[in-house]
Amino acid sequence: FNTVVRVGLSGTPLLHKDPTKNMDIMAFFGDVVYKITNRELMDMGYSTPVKVKMLLGNLDIKYRGDYDREYEEGIISNKDREKRILNRVSFYLHRSKYPILIIGRYHRHIERFYRKCKREFGSSYRIAYIHGKVKDRYEILDRYKEGDIDILIASYLIKLGQNMPKIRVMINMAGGDSHINAIQIIGRLIRKHDSKKKVIYEDFYDEGAYLKRHSKHRIMYYKKEKYPVLELYKRGK
Repeated sequence: FNTVVRVGLSGTPLLHKDPTKNMDIMAFFGDVVYKITNRELMDMGYSTPVKVKMLLGNLDIKYRGDYDREYEEGIISNKDREKRILNRVSFYLHRSKYPILIIGRYHRHIERFYRKCKREFGSSYRIAYIHGKVKDRYEILDRYKEGDIDILIASYLIKLGQNMPKIRVMINMAGGDSHINAIQIIGRLIRKHDSKKKVIYEDFYDEGAYLKRHSKHRIMYYKKEKYPVLELYKRGK
């Protein structure tokens, strides 16, 4: 409280939905002094340019009044959506565009998709998963950072304080409605590295009483950051 000079640096300042959290930050640091966007950092060559692709997710799941069921059947256990994601992984593997990072929200979703990837690609590629209950998660993260793992399926635990500059493709299979999560996970992807000149971020436009609205919100977040967004779901892709 008696610090003479106090400086706060954040990639996602004052974006909390809860205004009291934003007020807590401002109580410590005062007003925003200077802002620079990811788009500006890319244009200046300090971050890797990213292209955002929005593809078809689930096509027909809707449970008004039951978000948990809609998320379960629309995202976690939806076989058609799962197959679309596997096809995208295959697309990039065959073009040697890896390491790939795939983001999930729930542990069982991450483990489920890991088993699918292992059956599909395990004979030719190195695949692993991490979440908060994986004991050797930091060792796995280190191996991924060094390029010893081709596909990593991870929870949101990677969104803060992780430097993984070799990622070439990121796939958000988690959906979600959080501005902070959407921007922070892309932050892992756009770190500079000599092995890449541009990166790809893929997300899915899902139907649903809630999921559709969340998908639209994420597109809005990406456009607000001035990322180029290809809305491929409009073309049935």
